[in-house]
Amino acid sequence: GTMVVVIDSGVEASHPFLQKNVIEEACVGMSVGGVSADCGNGADFATGAGAASPDYSDEDAAHGTHVAGTVAGNNGEAFGVAPGAMIAAIRMASPEGLDEDAGCGTDDPDCAVALNGVITRAYDHVAALAAQYRVVAVNMSLGAGEYSGICDETTPAGAETAAAFQGAAAANIASIVSSGNEYHTTTVSTPAC
Repeated sequence: GTMVVVIDSGVEASHPFLQKNVIEEACVGMSVGGVSADCGNGADFATGAGAASPDYSDEDAAHGTHVAGTVAGNNGEAFGVAPGAMIAAIRMASPEGLDEDAGCGTDDPDCAVALNGVITRAYDHVAALAAQYRVVAVNMSLGAGEYSGICDETTPAGAETAAAFQGAAAANIASIVSSGNEYHTTTVSTPAC
């Protein structure tokens, strides 16, 4: 009876491990340097069946499906952590040619603004979902840059993202964010920081 929102590279809703659990899909497009991602028909936001489908031209396209399976996969024989939960999949679409390996930190303010901006816009959709479903958590297994402390004010557009997280917390929605997958031992990536 609860919903977990997975903000990631997209989720293959028809996957046999997920087809019973993915009930909402959306795409939120990043905008970097005046170039916006396309969620279909030139729009930078879309909802409905297929909106969260991964872009398989991206090498990380299957990541969101993997994460959603870990959260709530259920094929009757194998199970995710919460196999009875519903999934709302939100794909963060990147513009063509964006160098995701370059990271989003203080050295690349345009990229940090784009990352925080797309997360904040995704949280606007989370709020809309929470008006209809019992949303209990938002999972983001993503991040960029390196920060040695709280980055609400030091990351471009970080204050807006922090406010989105705080709004979700006030509505009893937990924000679960990876601290970074780059083997950093003394820093945390944004938006976890």
